[in-house]
Formats: sequence, C-alpha cells, structure tokens
Amino acid sequence: MRGWKDVINFITNHNGVDMTTRLRELQKITQKIFQLENNIIFLKRCKTEGLVPKGMRIKNNLSMTDHTEDLYENFQFKLLKQTIRNNYKYLHQKIKMYRGSMNYFKTNFINVFPDIENLIRDKKERLTSMIKERQLQKFNYLMKCQKKAIQSKIQQKIKTGKYATVINLANKSLTKDEETLLKLGMNFAIPPHNVAEQIIDTVIAVERVVNDANIPETKKENIRYETTKIINSEKRKVAEVDHKMNKWIKTTIRKLKDDKNIIITKADKGNATVIMDKLEYETKMENLLQSGPYQEITNDTNYKKNIEDTYKDYLKTLHEKEKITTAQLHYLSPNLKSTPILYGNPKIHKLDTPLRPIIDYRDTTFFNLAMLLKKPLQTLSKDHKHSLKNSYQFVEDLKTKKLKIGEVMVSFDVVSMFTKIPIQETLDFIEAKLKSTTSWKSDTKLDVDEFMSLLNICIKNTYFSWRTKLYKQLEGSPMGSPISPIFAELFMQFLKEQIVKNNKNIKFWRRFVDDIFSIIQARKAKQILKLLNEFHPSIQFTIEYEQNDSLPFLDVMVYKKENGIMGHRVYRKNTHTNQYLHYNSFHHPSQKISVIDSLVTRALKLSDDTNMEEELKFVTDVLIGNHFPKSKITSRINYLRETLTNSTNKSDDNKWIALPFTGSLCKRLSRLLRKNLDVKIGYFAGTKLSSLLFNFKDKKEKVNCGIYKIKCKQCADIYIGESGRDILTRLEEHEAHIRKNRVQASAVALHMAENPGHEIDKASFKLIEIETRYFHRKIKEALYIKKSTNTMNTNNGIKINSIWTPTILPFIKNP
Repeated sequence: MRGWKDVINFITNHNGVDMTTRLRELQKITQKIFQLENNIIFLKRCKTEGLVPKGMRIKNNLSMTDHTEDLYENFQFKLLKQTIRNNYKYLHQKIKMYRGSMNYFKTNFINVFPDIENLIRDKKERLTSMIKERQLQKFNYLMKCQKKAIQSKIQQKIKTGKYATVINLANKSLTKDEETLLKLGMNFAIPPHNVAEQIIDTVIAVERVVNDANIPETKKENIRYETTKIINSEKRKVAEVDHKMNKWIKTTIRKLKDDKNIIITKADKGNATVIMDKLEYETKMENLLQSGPYQEITNDTNYKKNIEDTYKDYLKTLHEKEKITTAQLHYLSPNLKSTPILYGNPKIHKLDTPLRPIIDYRDTTFFNLAMLLKKPLQTLSKDHKHSLKNSYQFVEDLKTKKLKIGEVMVSFDVVSMFTKIPIQETLDFIEAKLKSTTSWKSDTKLDVDEFMSLLNICIKNTYFSWRTKLYKQLEGSPMGSPISPIFAELFMQFLKEQIVKNNKNIKFWRRFVDDIFSIIQARKAKQILKLLNEFHPSIQFTIEYEQNDSLPFLDVMVYKKENGIMGHRVYRKNTHTNQYLHYNSFHHPSQKISVIDSLVTRALKLSDDTNMEEELKFVTDVLIGNHFPKSKITSRINYLRETLTNSTNKSDDNKWIALPFTGSLCKRLSRLLRKNLDVKIGYFAGTKLSSLLFNFKDKKEKVNCGIYKIKCKQCADIYIGESGRDILTRLEEHEAHIRKNRVQASAVALHMAENPGHEIDKASFKLIEIETRYFHRKIKEALYIKKSTNTMNTNNGIKINSIWTPTILPFIKNP
C-alpha cells in the first residue's frame, strides 16, 4: 500500500498535476469527521448520565436556593443539547465536503483511489482509538467529580436540614418520571392486581373471627350472609380498581427494574430512597464481610442441616415432656425455613457512604423461637426503674427533675451495640435472674435449664447468607433477630446494676436500649465515662455534652430554663426527610388518619407550652407537603387536644382481624364487623413500591408448600392435598403408603388398592398454589376439592359454611 507521499508523487508524475493541497484538505476533513463523530458520542453519553463537560459549565459564585440551582443546571443542560445539535450540523457539512472530494479522486485518479481509501481507513482506526481513550479518561474524571459533588451536596443538605427524599449515587441519570415515582416513597401502595386472592383472604379472615366469636349461631350466620352480599355488590369495583392506576407508574417501574446495573434501597437514617451502582454496593458488602466479625463457612456443607436436626430433636424431647404443645412444636419447627439474608443500608449522612449490615431474619429457622422466648424475657426485664418504653415516658420523668449548680446534661451511646454484646456474661445474668424471680413462668412451661438451652440455641446460631455463600457472625447477638433488642436491654440492666446504681455522681439516668440520657456532676464526666468503658472490653461508650444549654435525646430536645427547670420540644435529626405516607397511596383511610394522629400526639406530648403551637404548625405544613387535606389535619388536631387532655386508659382485650384493603368493599365490611363484633380491625395495604423496586437482597429459597395435586396414570381421578412441608416429601409419603398398603393413612393408597394396576402419574404431580398459612391452607384445600370432579379424596377437607361457597368458589382456579 502506498503512503500519502507516494500517492502525491504518483499523481504528479503521471498526470502532471500537483494534488498536495487538495489531498491535505481531504486529510483535514477526514480527521474532523472522526473528531465530530466521537465528540457526539461523548456528549450524548454525558447527557444520558447527567454530566456537564468542564468547558460548558458556567461559573457562578452566588449563593443559590434549590429553585435557582435547578434553573442553573437546566440552562447548562440546554447548552449541552444545543452543542450536540451544532456538532451534528457541522458533521453533515463535513461529510458533504468529504463525499465531493472522494468523488473527484475516484473519477480522475482511479489507479490510486484504492490507496487513498486504505489510507483514510487506517487513519480513522488510529485517530478513533486515540480519541476514544482520551474521552474515556475525561468521562471517568467527570463521573468521579460528579460523585464527589453529590456527596458534598448531600452533606450540605444534611447540615442545613434540606435532606432529599431520593439520593442518586449511581452512574445513571433518573428521568423525570423515575424521580417523580421514587419521590412518592417506598411505602406508597398501588391497587392490588389479584382480585381473587384479595376476596378469598377477606372471606377467610372473616370466617376465622366469626367462628371464634362468643355469639349465637344465628348471629354468626347473619354476619356471613351480609358479608357475601357486600362482596357480590362490590367485587366489580375491586376488579376495576387496578385500571385506575396511572399508566406511567407501571411503565416507570418496569424501566427501573430492567436496569440490572443499579440497586434501589433505603437510607440507614431518614426516610430516603437511595440508588447505587450494583458493583459499588457489592464491593462495599464484600469489604464489610472481610473486615467485620464474620467468617465464611467453607468446609461444612451440612452446617445448617446439622444445626436444624439438633434443634428438631430437642423440640421433640420438649414435646414428649409436655413442655411445649403440639401447636408450638409445629410453630417452632424449622421445616421449609429460609436462611437469614445479609444486606446493607447506606449511611448517607457519612462520607463515602458506608453500609450498615442488617440480617433479614423473617421466616428463618430461629425466628419463631426468638418470638416465643421474647415474651418471658420481656416479663423478666419490665418495670426496670431506669429503662424507658418511649419518648413520652422520658418527658414525664423530666418533669420531676431540676438541674442544680454544677450539674450537666450528657448522653452516652454504645458503639456497635448488637455486634459487641458479650454473649456469655449476658446469658449468665439472665440465668441468675430467671432463678431469682418467678414472674416469667406465667409465659411458659419451661424450667430454667430448658429455657436457657433454647436461648443458647437461638442466640449462638448466627449464620447467614450473602450471594449464595454461608457465613457466621463471630461476636455479639444476631443482627435483625427479634430477640436481640431484649437481649441488649438485659445486658444494659446488668451494667446499670454494677456501675450506676450506687454512683452518687449520677443524679439522673434514663435509658432506651443503648441510648442514655443522664444528669451528672460536671467535673466527674470523664471519670464516669472511664468507668463505663472499663466495665467490659467489648463495650465502649461515647459521650455527648450539652451545647448552648441543650441536648437531644431520642426525638426530644431538652433545654435549660430558668431556676434549673428543663424545657422540651420535638427534635429531628438533620437526616430527617419529612416524608410520610403519601395521602394518595392505596391505604385504608384509618391508616392515613393514624399518620396525622401520631405526629400530632407527638407534638402535644413532647412539646412544652412554649413550643407546642410552633410544632403543630410545622406538622401541618409537613402533612400538607405529603398531600394531606388541611381540613382533615385541623380536625384531628382539635380532636386530639380534647381527647389527650381527658384520656382514660381503656382495656385492649378485643380480638384482631386483618383485612386486605380493597377499597369500598373493605370500608363497608369494616362497618358490618364493628357493628356486630367486639373486634379491632387492621388492614393490609395494596402492593407497596418497596416490594416492586427494592432489589438489594438475595432472593430467599423458594417455598415449596401449599395445595398440591396427584393424578392417577390410568384414570381421570385426582387427589387434592395440602402440606406445610415440602410437597416432594409428601409425595414420598404417599408412595410409601401405597407400597405398604396403608389405605387408612392415604386416600391415594386406597385408590390404588381398589384399582389394581393403577399408579401415580409423577409427571403430573404439581403444586397448585403456594400457601404457608395453616388455616388458609386448610380452607383452600377444601375449596379446590369442591372445584374438582373425579377426586379420589375420601373427605372434603375442613368444613366450609355453605353460605360462602357460591361467593368464593368462582374465584378458585381449576386445579
């Protein structure tokens, strides 16, 4: 292949024409085209990621509000868009010139034209590679600068109390629709899409509470009949409700979920939604696992199974000794329980956004055991003089105190409490306390040794999974377990008895788990801190002194008034977003009222007379910002002013019923139940955005229990069954019953015995519907049996009142 000089010499020698100038112009045009093409790619990528190149930034040293800052950024992005348009225009001009020049050489110098094409192609490859590398460096630098700018902006907003509800730390720009959706809050609920499931759950909930009610049978029948009338008249509205949801919500959710490079989670503090790059999130989690008190379990494939088998054996022993009931044995059984899952919540208020490790213990092996042990432990720990139930109790206790000369307000806080609790010392303290008191025995039949054996099992088995790997926590109580807070509470009581009880320099001591408010002799502050930190090497305290005669504790700001009297008002951390349930969320109206009531009650109870009206105005403004009607807010304020002043403690012995919220159907049904039964009604909201968008956790093991179907291979008969265990285990049991001719134990075995040559069609064996709830499973089994023809079932399952059948059977699918 000839070079540029060879081409020029060839044209001059053969044609007598000097083409040097024209060929150099072609080279410049070609180079400019390559540059423009790569510039457009770079600028469009900047636009997609929300970056403004350095040369297009407008310098401005003025202090700006959020509104003017938005205008400023919008102008810069308009400039970026215009630059892209100008580059396209310039590119088209150059391409036109290039085509004209190339046609000239092709027409007049056909012999060297292939060489010219090859030279241009070679130059394009070299230039493109060089430009791409340079622009990639520029782009990465811009991304780095953007991340620092976001962090700086977040920190500034935290300091000024203007904390955003959506924090985007990812290398992705959110569209306006995406940001609008996320600003609704992850608690925002949309209408349910599965109408059949909602109505069946409603009927089962009503049947359960009606069946248990101590009322005449005729009244029960009337409630059932009236419920079916309401369902039949309202079910079409429930079916229509899904269509009322804005189309953009569905579309936006789909777009966010389709991006596999980001994770959507919630901030560790403040009710903010956080978007992070998946790679960054996973890298931080891996670093946390390597640096924290965790160890990967690599050499024991049966680690979890061995623990569960030992646990099951001990439960059987307790059941045989009649220390736990059959119902408790099933409740505590680890069958089909998930492995605890580790995840991290980003600490947006801290530099570099570290993650707080949390373990999801719900529906795991020892979750129900923790719940069972929790009640006796609460009885053991209650009525402790210096422990607080809530902020309201703290404010009441403050009213009896006055600060004297030389005294100062301080707060103490334990560093990483749950992962640092000394397990054995706390267990020893609990055992001693169990032996010295009897109040806890009303909550259980277990003796001290049996209780402590179960507590050891619960508190020391701290394994969890992360990205399919199994780990164990080496120190402290299991994070996320419902027993950990009460375990920490008992350790802090132990510490208080040893250190605080007889210390004359501590004048006032109130504690909520590991947060402590104290009034002490000012000159003894360091001595008291030293004493606390010497109690146990694992437990270290920090101290915060009052500033400007004020000190925050929980959600109360305590401040000094005249004569040593202490004032108090509501306190919010700078990370607080003021985001609450959006009024347009698909929640029952009573749940929206409870949002108003909780904020107004806090204002009335935590604010002294000096600050109350200001706090009520603030609450009104915040709720209006969450789209609550002002008239409803004002009405609740007036009501609560009256009721809280003249309140009397009412007994709370009424039974609870939880209904799925289905719009007007649910409202009418609630009125019916309240009129005829002494019940409290709770409501499940629609599908929350968190369940649709949060993607930071590993998926739990698939549950394989519920309603199943077995088909005969030789005839059309089927068997409908239910199981709370893995259905494959249940299939094996049916096969064993067939082999051993146990016709009394299985209707499937009876069918095969009565029909020689018939056998199970394993290929058609399937789980019809997943259902983990016992009562729901029994009802649904009976409904599927009613729905089926040619069943080999010898009974129809649990008895369902005939009033329900015409209403709910149409919602059951064919098995």
